[in-house]
Amino acid sequence: MERAAEELDDGDLGEGAGEQQEAVEALEQAKEEVDDALRQLREKEREELLSDLQSRLVSMLQQQLVVNGSTHELDEIGRANFTRVEDLLLAELVTSQREVASAADACLRILEEDGTSVVLPRMLHRAAADMRSVANRLTESDVGPLTQLVQEHIAATLADLVEAVQQQRDDMAEGEGGNSPPDDEDAPLLPTSAELKMLRAAQVRLHQRTQAIAEAVDAGADLTDDGRISRSVILSEIASHQSELAEAAREMRDQAEGR
Repeated sequence: MERAAEELDDGDLGEGAGEQQEAVEALEQAKEEVDDALRQLREKEREELLSDLQSRLVSMLQQQLVVNGSTHELDEIGRANFTRVEDLLLAELVTSQREVASAADACLRILEEDGTSVVLPRMLHRAAADMRSVANRLTESDVGPLTQLVQEHIAATLADLVEAVQQQRDDMAEGEGGNSPPDDEDAPLLPTSAELKMLRAAQVRLHQRTQAIAEAVDAGADLTDDGRISRSVILSEIASHQSELAEAAREMRDQAEGR
């Protein structure tokens, strides 16, 4: 740029124009270098976020599986046969289940701050709600089939999230970037295909839960271990879950249509 100014000051338009062209090319190269540095920084930040998220999800899944196993063991013993030992274990399960829910909330805050995913935070939000529902049921000493079914679905959701995050990390390591443009700073944390897969799995699980409840009602069986949690509460939870899935699907559609 300085040389161009000097040439122009000397009245040499040809040389001045040539120096200006070189300045344009130099600026373009500098822009590309800055863009590349920013892209690498975004990829590093994205990988760090995914790594932290995966570590949290794996820890939550492990703890949830322990809670699930202990709940099943208590159900095998039978509420009528509980001693102080079982009562203490039940109290520990309530605490553990609420701890997993709190860990889910922490992950959710990270995802909300990132703000690029549609399904992932919704799945985690619903899992946290189910965790609290289960904790309430355990507080009522309900370790029956429905409580265990919800626990199984919580674990399955967490497993789906772990798998999706791991797959994205693998794709990034292989340079695929999760099928997202490498220079798109607004690219979602997970690709649309992964979020659709999670959404479908969540719908399948909700359908299974609804069927299990319908079968229990048709058979005249109690929906809970002692019948203290009403059918209306259970159906309200399912309706809320279905509404959340529908909203996630609408948001993904709007995002795809550029709304």
